[in-house]
Amino acid sequence: MVFLAKLVFSITSTNDSFHYDDQLRVVLANNAHEALLKAKVLGIKDEESFKLESRTSVSWKFIDVMQITALKDLKDGMELYAHTRENEPNNAYENYVACTANNLINETILV
Repeated sequence: MVFLAKLVFSITSTNDSFHYDDQLRVVLANNAHEALLKAKVLGIKDEESFKLESRTSVSWKFIDVMQITALKDLKDGMELYAHTRENEPNNAYENYVACTANNLINETILV
């Protein structure tokens, strides 16, 4: 089966900038729980820290998987995802992501 997974990362840098990055990834799996586990592995693998030429340190930290959706009937031009969000750097959004991710684990185990 084909699933769409929403992964959330926090991006921080030494110049005090702070962002969240939502990524949609295609995951091939036998069921939603397997897709969730595969998506978590993808997120962990994509964590990284590096320095820019300006010597600014940048860090990408995987927060969690917020959503797993089975893609069944794809149609030309159909919207898969839309979301607009502006956040200040705080733990409220990360707590929301963690809570949603925990609920997702319980939902996919029961499927």
